[in-house]
Amino acid sequence: MTRFKSIFFFLMLSLFLASCSKDDSNEVTVIGTWELTTWTVNIPVDLNNDTVTSTNLLDESVCENNELLIFETNGTVSSNNTFNPSVVVSQLNSNQDAYVFDVQCDLDGSIGLAGTYTQNENNIMLFNTTAVIVGNQLTVTFQDAVDIYNEDLTEILSSKDLILIYARK
Repeated sequence: MTRFKSIFFFLMLSLFLASCSKDDSNEVTVIGTWELTTWTVNIPVDLNNDTVTSTNLLDESVCENNELLIFETNGTVSSNNTFNPSVVVSQLNSNQDAYVFDVQCDLDGSIGLAGTYTQNENNIMLFNTTAVIVGNQLTVTFQDAVDIYNEDLTEILSSKDLILIYARK
């Protein structure tokens, strides 16, 4: 019986010590590689004529996407294959909810970028904007980054936020 008490006491002490070790940090680190999974201005389109609309340009265009953001421990972020098609969006005059997308893929090489970032909890400051990490998703929003033109492309009617969503790779 004494041996049973000793083992029981040891197990309870181990359990107590394990439960006392605490990790109060809810912060998720951005360090690592993130893959672009969504490029959106939140306008549904069917560019590939498959009868399925999507707000994600990556689902609808034939442009190749190999964009990876690489966050280093020294505070730098880089990408060698930035997804950067030429996108012109116009609104049809006859219908306030109808848009035309003209997407031209950049087939001549790739665009790279490098910069610095800072992280404060789940918010990351990069490219003059704040990105947010939720789970394994990094969302970057560029306010009013995409102009919406009239039908004959002579006037800017409004602008939309460009939202890029990355998944941890």
